[in-house]
Amino acid sequence: YLFQQISLVLIKLFSDLVLTASEKDTKLFNNAIAIRGGVDFKQIKKIKNIGKKYDVVYFGRFHSQKGLMDLLDIWQKIYKKRPSTSFLMAGTGPLEEEIITKAKKIKIFDRITFTGLLSGAKKYKILKRCRLFTSASRFDTGNMALDETLACGVPGIVYDLEHLNYPQGVIKVPVGNNNRMVRETISLLNNIIII
Repeated sequence: YLFQQISLVLIKLFSDLVLTASEKDTKLFNNAIAIRGGVDFKQIKKIKNIGKKYDVVYFGRFHSQKGLMDLLDIWQKIYKKRPSTSFLMAGTGPLEEEIITKAKKIKIFDRITFTGLLSGAKKYKILKRCRLFTSASRFDTGNMALDETLACGVPGIVYDLEHLNYPQGVIKVPVGNNNRMVRETISLLNNIIII
């Protein structure tokens, strides 16, 4: 926190322009512009749709601020109500072992495909094979993973965080309302029409 405060002062004093992912952060600086992350639409368009393989996907860092332990609890409830559901976790990070251990403990490990870190065309090819993106992140200033899944034609369900502004394609549920996340996910999975 202290280093962040020092950094903010130095940025204010010595920067000509600040680019930030969050509109809210522009208020910290006189010279800031909010931009969304870069989604490679050209590469996404080149990837053909070859059919859906996974029902629900999370991709991103395996980090504590991403709410992955909550997400596993949500997925367990989904699986109990809809046993045919398949899950995909794409990413890596400090919680990887913890995630695997918990998935085994709550008996959904066999329903989850772990791909590790994905990038480029391989990432988009796999995302296009998913039906729905979910995230239980409790802190986000801009969700690149959600931006990329939306660009691949995959809708999302996320917690209703202040900085996440999506006018369409995303259902936002109150933070921590896991039961609502489960209901919305199952409802979407039962009603998504695959073209």
